[in-house]
Amino acid sequence: MTVASVLRNRIPKILRERNLTISDLMRRTGMAYPTVHNVARDSAEIIPDNTYIGTLRQISEALDLPIGELVEVVRIPEKS
Repeated sequence: MTVASVLRNRIPKILRERNLTISDLMRRTGMAYPTVHNVARDSAEIIPDNTYIGTLRQISEALDLPIGELVEVVRIPEKS
């Protein structure tokens, strides 16, 4: 059996805890709404594969958190 890893998204939870919206995060990062929405919407439980590390870096700086606080590595057994 092999094991894959995914990045569980903590950004929506952080936004809720800080009473911030996706629009607030968009203004803080200077990124376009679709980019921020892609990773910050409540239904984004896993960081999308096409997310650039630079996007996470900008979000982490806007929230004054290390990137490691935005995600959680989850190991998932793959069926062989």
